[in-house]
Amino acid sequence: MGRWDECDEFGGLGTECVSEGRGWGGGPYIPTPPTTDPWICPVEQGGAIDPAYFHDASSGKDYILYKIDGNSIQGPTPILLQQISPDDGVSKIGEPVQILTNDAGENLVEAPGMFRTKDERFVLAYSTGAYTDGSYALRYAIASSLTGAFVKANRETVARDG
Repeated sequence: MGRWDECDEFGGLGTECVSEGRGWGGGPYIPTPPTTDPWICPVEQGGAIDPAYFHDASSGKDYILYKIDGNSIQGPTPILLQQISPDDGVSKIGEPVQILTNDAGENLVEAPGMFRTKDERFVLAYSTGAYTDGSYALRYAIASSLTGAFVKANRETVARDG
């Protein structure tokens, strides 16, 4: 299975990107040799950060969630879901699907994580706010389908910094 990292200014692009490395035999993480291309790096959208793995046990499919780093260029910060190959944990299957974005009043959404409940709903945990002023908070959204539509919970926050 792939191991996902973000790296600053990958390959001199001047933005953060999601790269891939691998661990073998259940042992410690061993990075792959440097490559000339990141796994995902939409430079024109501000880059990509916060990769997170999700395995859907019901379907047996594997995914990577990540955030478009649009706030680095005063743009939106959608969270995307990319299916990956179970054979190598790296090869992309299809196109990524946007599953959440920041609303008016939210400066960003980031740091996604997902799980499936016993009643077959998908819960997407994410962070919002600014970590520099105490407004950074953990929130969640729920959907009956992996690709949404995710509905943000009415509760203000799960946890807050500050």
